[in-house]
Amino acid sequence: MNDGSIEGKNETRRNPKSPVARRALEKVRKVFDNLDSLTYLSAGDRKDFLWYRDLYTKALLAIDERIEKKEITPLDLKDFPGSFHFPDYTIHAAIYAGSFDPFQMTHLAIALQYLSHPEAKASVVFIVPEGHDNLDKPLKSDYQYRLDLLRMQVAEAFYPLIVPLDMGRNADTIEIFRRFIALLPCGKVSITHLIGSDALPVAVRLLPKDLEIWKAEARSKNVAFSYDSFVVNRESAHDPRPYLEELRRMGLSVSLDTRKLEAPSSTDFRKNGSFSIVFPTKAIIAHLEVLFRYGLNRTWQDIKRPKDYEGVYNGEVSGE
Repeated sequence: MNDGSIEGKNETRRNPKSPVARRALEKVRKVFDNLDSLTYLSAGDRKDFLWYRDLYTKALLAIDERIEKKEITPLDLKDFPGSFHFPDYTIHAAIYAGSFDPFQMTHLAIALQYLSHPEAKASVVFIVPEGHDNLDKPLKSDYQYRLDLLRMQVAEAFYPLIVPLDMGRNADTIEIFRRFIALLPCGKVSITHLIGSDALPVAVRLLPKDLEIWKAEARSKNVAFSYDSFVVNRESAHDPRPYLEELRRMGLSVSLDTRKLEAPSSTDFRKNGSFSIVFPTKAIIAHLEVLFRYGLNRTWQDIKRPKDYEGVYNGEVSGE
């Protein structure tokens, strides 16, 4: 088991060269360092949090190297989607859509793991909560509340690499992608669909219909549209390989990150009370203090202890 300690590990102690990655890592370190002042956190809570600190640090250092190699070009998204500053009116973005009830550190790890990989094509991951009524999730929290929790964790620390996008109100994934395509009429829109392997069976089943709608929207707006997918291998999910083959039979480009991400889900958060899996910014901690003080949380490690994550970023991606 990795205790999350950064000290003593040369690879995680160095500072990034790029301003964007350096700023993000400084924010991450500050957020986790602030946990020292929270006396109500148990040793188990701290271990959960610090395991993620190591994971994020390694990812951001890998992202920094990709920026230095110009494999990632941070975008100017200050006024997006109100206005655009994209060269040649072209954008290649990864879109990560889901219920995010709530958005938490495993979701953030998926976005960082994508950007850290040498085969990732996009320079930004847009996180978009779905706001439609889902009969499979009748107790889903209000859209605005889920969006607010997402922003509390991501908006300041990870801009412009990971950006919350308020485009999911009353929308499912089909509509979210359609709205995104419509943003750049007469432009070029390339979307990488970021998918956890646990959601892959549903995505594959719906994708033929989805693509028809997205391509029709692109034609109506004179958009040069292209689509590919990147699958992050989640623990306890179905074997993704048959679904990847089905996507390739559709003529689609898809990559699988072979590094398995063994981390808790939103279900752990809601049903098991693993409140220590939310990225602990000051805004988030202010909402959670009463839960910790009254012992209403249970650490994820009390439920399931992850395997040692040394070398988690030494994996490879298999793609076309």
